[in-house]
Amino acid sequence: MLYTHVPGAPDELEMCDGDFIFMEEKELEISTDGWYLGTSWMTGCTGMFPGVYTERTAETETWTMHRFLFVYYIFLLDPPPKGGSRSL
Repeated sequence: MLYTHVPGAPDELEMCDGDFIFMEEKELEISTDGWYLGTSWMTGCTGMFPGVYTERTAETETWTMHRFLFVYYIFLLDPPPKGGSRSL
């Protein structure tokens, strides 16, 4: 990524320093305006981003699972007992 990007619309992807954006190869053929659909490595969020803010890196099949919401959801449904803790 060359520059950070603060979303200006709800469908745009926030891009921060040190992030990688994963996208399908077909996005390069589909886009007519230089905006692409991608997924942030840091947040797991998906949205549109400006291609001119990025540079291509080596291709990879590596991905990181983001599970914060899943763990948070479990505690909402079944909170730990009062005065104690529960391990997952």
